[in-house]
Amino acid sequence: MKAHQTVLLLSLAFLLISLGVPVHASASSVTSQDSGNAIGMADIGVLQTSNGNLSYTTFTNAIIGRIQFNGGDFLSYNGTSYVNQASVQLDGVVKAGNQYFWVQNMPIIQSEGGGLYKIYLSDLVWNITQPGSNISTSIPIGGKGSLTTKNGVTFYEYKDNKPIITKTPFVLQLITSANETNNYMNLQFSYSFSNSSTIGIGEFDDFVLGIPQSPLFVIGGENPSGPNGFEMVISASNDFSTLYVNSWNSTMWSGYSYNGEFYTMPSAMSTSFGITGKVSQSHGISETWNNAMDYAVQSSGESTNGFLWNISTSASYSQGKLTVYVTPGDSMWKLTVKNAQTGLEVFSSQINGSSESFNFNANQGYYIADFQMMAGPSLIYTTQVDFSTNDYALVSVSTVVPHYYVNGIEEPSNSTVPVHLPSSICFPKTYQIGLGERLFFKYSLVDGVKEGNIVNITSPGTYTINATYVLQYEVGFPFNVTLTVNGVTENFKLGWINVDSTLNISNQTDYISNGTRAIITSPLSFKVETPINVTLQGHYIIQYLVKFPFNVTIIVDKSTYFVNSSWITKGYTVNLPTQIIPVKDGVRYYVEPSEFQVNEPITFPVAYVVQYLVRFPFNITVSVNGTVMNFAQSWINSSSIVVASLQQIHIAKGVMYNVSSFSFVVNKPMNYTPSIRGLLLCQLDNPNSCQHKRRKLHN
Repeated sequence: MKAHQTVLLLSLAFLLISLGVPVHASASSVTSQDSGNAIGMADIGVLQTSNGNLSYTTFTNAIIGRIQFNGGDFLSYNGTSYVNQASVQLDGVVKAGNQYFWVQNMPIIQSEGGGLYKIYLSDLVWNITQPGSNISTSIPIGGKGSLTTKNGVTFYEYKDNKPIITKTPFVLQLITSANETNNYMNLQFSYSFSNSSTIGIGEFDDFVLGIPQSPLFVIGGENPSGPNGFEMVISASNDFSTLYVNSWNSTMWSGYSYNGEFYTMPSAMSTSFGITGKVSQSHGISETWNNAMDYAVQSSGESTNGFLWNISTSASYSQGKLTVYVTPGDSMWKLTVKNAQTGLEVFSSQINGSSESFNFNANQGYYIADFQMMAGPSLIYTTQVDFSTNDYALVSVSTVVPHYYVNGIEEPSNSTVPVHLPSSICFPKTYQIGLGERLFFKYSLVDGVKEGNIVNITSPGTYTINATYVLQYEVGFPFNVTLTVNGVTENFKLGWINVDSTLNISNQTDYISNGTRAIITSPLSFKVETPINVTLQGHYIIQYLVKFPFNVTIIVDKSTYFVNSSWITKGYTVNLPTQIIPVKDGVRYYVEPSEFQVNEPITFPVAYVVQYLVRFPFNITVSVNGTVMNFAQSWINSSSIVVASLQQIHIAKGVMYNVSSFSFVVNKPMNYTPSIRGLLLCQLDNPNSCQHKRRKLHN
């Protein structure tokens, strides 16, 4: 997609590529210190050049971000719990009069497993005019969302509860526009979506704030709360959480609008400058800028920091064609060519893409290519490149990989080729040999001088370049483990290791998923001599978290514990003996005996009966659910029916009560006093002498 062309997502549907099904992410080895800023493309008005950094400021009424997501396995962890979610955020600072706002176009991607994902659209607007500023509740607002207050800060928030359901790969494009509508600040949040079978496009929220100011996104400089800029980044799904990535495959692009057309941002850092969500440093997202394709290539690995590119330009001439190269591509570049001797302009054009060839039928000689980068109407960078219509160099390349690149064009290795000046020689960082086997770039030697995988040829002559690679094998484990490779500590489930490296794994506990962990009980060490899937058989045990509704006594492997949750080794039998669990005064649980085998995380449904303490003022014969009992107090099962018939009860020598019949249902602790309809006084040696005295007691 050229920078000066109107962005149409529909054509992107045909660019999608297929990927395999990812494995599930694990929460193992998650630490609060293993986090960095969100990852993507962030522009705060600072250009990185070969001569140092340059600052610039510009304004725009719209920003754009696009991600093609091919699959991933990830989770957001807040220190106590995790969800299989990540956020994709198109964020920016909007200036309206003397007020500043942080605007977030923030879809949430939720993994459902099996390559299925749900996308929830959302947006937020914060007042950042001063630290702790609020969006005033007294100012009229419009939009699908509402004002929300958290931690004393009031902001605008909208969440679409109806998700986009899709399989990978898919493309999600976000646009946020700032306009003035009826003399009020107006922010419009739009999206475009496509996969192999579906295309969707539209505006999902239209926020109006009742302040009579014309808003614009501002890039460069600072506001009272921090830098001005915009960004398209990947982060955790919520504030103060960290995104942990087990696998990830995507490409990303972001830009700004000028005169109705979108251009690649002039500068991009990999790390966010303005959000609170984090990405793990070791289990994060690694990205590189593919200037020829005009996008960042993102994959799982150690999170990238710093600038995505150095701004650069070059020019070469061959057979009547002038070819120019610019980084970043698809930004606002202007080219002017002058005769180096006369200073007269001989050619000018706008540059489309990262490289473009022009017909250049000029006399042989020396010329100056003047490159100008614009940000909207502002000139922010200029540089000159000398080239000639007759100079070239000879380059001899020797390496084990079959090809390399000259100015982005593939050339066969172990050959000598002429190159026009200046030229860039690039060696691939990795080269796949076979399943689980690759070559990894180490360094190049240019006439004996060590350099990286990119060698710039700027002067005529003959050059000999030798590129050195190291053989690597893929090593996998059943779960993430912490290990040392030649003395360096690593943590991974699947990784690339240099051949003949020694791996050492010590005793450790790794949390695989919610309620499941592995304990490595015996260390092991081995040398990597082939691609290998290390089963760790015999070196670890699996334990599951077993929970109970209340504290109970359990017996596991002849040991007794009193717990309401415990980690139990897979396959072990848990025995619950008969037991009484006091709850509170007059209430207890009678636990019936049971046992079960632990083969997964479980909340075990304990078989128990609630019992209540029933008290009478003296021993009484009653029927409890048909069973005859005689007691003054006893524990009775809940919902039991207690029935007593008319009876005479000897209380003391010479004293007997006539107790009336009664019945009740036991549903709480009870102190029950029955009715006594008469008192019998008897001689000790003559029961027939009993005299009946009228007396009645009431319960």
